[in-house]
Amino acid sequence: MNLESKFIPVKSIRPNKRKKPVWMSHKALKCVKKKRRIFSKHKDKDHPAVKKANRRSQRELKKARRNFEKMLAMNIKSDSKSFYAYVRSKSKSKVQVGSLIDSQGQHISDDQKIVTHFNEYFSSVFTKEDLTNIPKTVPVYTDHGISKNFDLNFNLNDVAEALEKLRVDKAIGPDGLSPRLLKEIKDVISYPLFLLFKKSLNEASVPDDWKCANVTPIFKKGNRNAAENYRPVSLTSQVSRLFERIVRDSMVKFLEDNCLCGDSQHGFKKGRSCLSNLLVFFDKITGNLDSGANVDAIFWTLPRPLTRCHIVDYQ
Repeated sequence: MNLESKFIPVKSIRPNKRKKPVWMSHKALKCVKKKRRIFSKHKDKDHPAVKKANRRSQRELKKARRNFEKMLAMNIKSDSKSFYAYVRSKSKSKVQVGSLIDSQGQHISDDQKIVTHFNEYFSSVFTKEDLTNIPKTVPVYTDHGISKNFDLNFNLNDVAEALEKLRVDKAIGPDGLSPRLLKEIKDVISYPLFLLFKKSLNEASVPDDWKCANVTPIFKKGNRNAAENYRPVSLTSQVSRLFERIVRDSMVKFLEDNCLCGDSQHGFKKGRSCLSNLLVFFDKITGNLDSGANVDAIFWTLPRPLTRCHIVDYQ
């Protein structure tokens, strides 16, 4: 953090300076300034020169806005944060957490008390597993060719590739380390992070800094004054998430190489999602119905909520 504050320049922004919109191009800005100069010279909005300048500035403004929105749509895969930030800027309503109502029916308006109330509620609904009575798992795969001595293996190149894939538009965690900084100095910190990750695995411990998170309550539905209608979203350290990504990739690679994931597994797999799961399920249902299978048999052998919806749609 000391090196960051010492060597990375800080951009100073004057608060009184009028800022142009993000979508306005340099050419459009010149047209707007020229329009103002012409109007201040003639002081007549019906003057031919003023009308001409207005038409030109309107044309350039519309063109600049259209080009900017088109660029956001084209880069949404790599820079979705800028797209949604622009969409939110067009919304007139700003959703924020207001006053809450506690269990006694009292209104809470103080910021410190609101944070405390959210913390108490989120802690109360947190699932605590009983580690004293762990049930024994039943082995599903009995292939003796699969190694049971699986260990998480990764090398220095894996850490460097994970740093290269960091998205610079992501927010920083409670430690203050930005993903852009980590990506820019990846050649320097790859080896120290590799040693840190290996030490964490060997000692079966996690640094305390990785356990801290900035928790944001997100409103879901119902009354906005009730804490139970909010869901917590935790923003953890970028280094911690980098380590989690490496562990996940190693585990997924082991499962896929040994064919331990069935075709029905769509969660946490690359190229698959809830949408692909529903499409495969819908294709299976429609294929069985087209082949003249018994509808009642299909209904009772497949998940009932989705099956009921798709059979009704099909009929």
